[in-house]
Amino acid sequence: MTNRRRISWALALGLPVLLVSEASAQDKVGIPVCDAFLVKYDACIASIERPERRARLQETAAQLRTTWIAAAADKSGSANLEQLCLKVAEGTKQNATMSKCQW
Repeated sequence: MTNRRRISWALALGLPVLLVSEASAQDKVGIPVCDAFLVKYDACIASIERPERRARLQETAAQLRTTWIAAAADKSGSANLEQLCLKVAEGTKQNATMSKCQW
């Protein structure tokens, strides 16, 4: 996924777009709803058979994690983070490409 498409996707979901370095999968956001979503999303991505699709979604998950960790660290950004994570989780749940996953 190009940066332009990733940023468009993030903006469509109302995500703050930060261009920061990628966080490891072990990093926690610190907001239980966000962390639970990322665990489910990572598990779902792992079940995708096409390597190129899996790689693109892994990039997206890493960028979400990095963005959310940065937002959680900033008091002004963390205020609405739980609601944002819930919104992203609901949107992902409805996404046809993720329909094989348990949410």
